[in-house]
Amino acid sequence: MDGPVSNLFSGVALLLDKSIKPGDIIEVGGTYGWVSSLGARYVAVETRDGTEYLIPNEDIITHQVINWSHNDERVRLKVPVRVPHDSDLDQVIALMREAATHPHRILSSPAHRPRADLRTGKTDLPGYYLKNTVLTDYDAAGAATIRIEAARIDQIAQTPEVALHDVRVEYLGGGGQNWVMFGDDARVPPGGKVVEVFGNVRLQSEAAGAAAGAAPAAVVRTDSLTYDVTGAVASTKGDVRIDFGAQTLSARGLVANLKERTMRLESKVNGRFHP
Repeated sequence: MDGPVSNLFSGVALLLDKSIKPGDIIEVGGTYGWVSSLGARYVAVETRDGTEYLIPNEDIITHQVINWSHNDERVRLKVPVRVPHDSDLDQVIALMREAATHPHRILSSPAHRPRADLRTGKTDLPGYYLKNTVLTDYDAAGAATIRIEAARIDQIAQTPEVALHDVRVEYLGGGGQNWVMFGDDARVPPGGKVVEVFGNVRLQSEAAGAAAGAAPAAVVRTDSLTYDVTGAVASTKGDVRIDFGAQTLSARGLVANLKERTMRLESKVNGRFHP
């Protein structure tokens, strides 16, 4: 699962700027065909031989894309033809023109002059924002694995980087044990493999089905936390405080594997226990 968060945000960008839509004829990374659907994580492109390619949204956003039908359904194709050096070029051109008259979809007289191709890349990215947004990623079995909620999400103009405000990141683990991160702000760097949360950061475990208002089993408080989406690992090199009910631990540096439900404190560990 390479860059799942980036694919989610890239999918949102494609839906908002409408640079690519179902039915468009596009070319990306050597794949040429019709856009059959836009998904949360990929764009489905069907080629002329009926093969369907699933192209991650991040590749559409960060790589050069030629949208042959962005402004008009009429499409001009460049078809390279190789012939022997001793060929009669006038005859070759005549035969090519004759061959081009047979397919019924080929127009004999375009109504306008040719236009430059629309090419999209990372320098062409528009800035966008979303308010009160919930984004959820799913595994191959259809189970939710991560959910991101934010009061506002901003794509930083001309870059694939995303900034979030008043953010909640939830890791939906198996066995009914979930972890939730809260923070004032967050950012998703290019690649989408990590989420950097900062400002009054809180990480806590939550058992599915727990009574409303029940105290969490553990609460980690720190200034910043980096969450590795692929490995489900949250870490920081800064000062942390961990509350276990009436007990409190403080330390410098933390690595929490949310999938394995383990937590390692790096240094300067101190404890305070209350009866």
